[in-house]
Amino acid sequence: MNPDQHIEETLNKVRDIYNDVASQLNSLKSGEKIAATELARQVGIKYGLTGPQLYPTLLILINDKYPGIEVRRGSLGGIYKK
Repeated sequence: MNPDQHIEETLNKVRDIYNDVASQLNSLKSGEKIAATELARQVGIKYGLTGPQLYPTLLILINDKYPGIEVRRGSLGGIYKK
């Protein structure tokens, strides 16, 4: 495999992960929340990854700019659907 093929395959896998995360976020009802660590765990299982392995990648997608999502920190934190 050449480097370009490797990059393309890796980006396709990341795209699939992001699509799965987006699907789960979009399925939340207004006011509902999920912990980022739980979301990472759930999606990670499908890809043979642990939550901690997937979590840093997940943070790129679920920042405060994701449409319709609010990220709250602290003891009552989580990913909330607006």
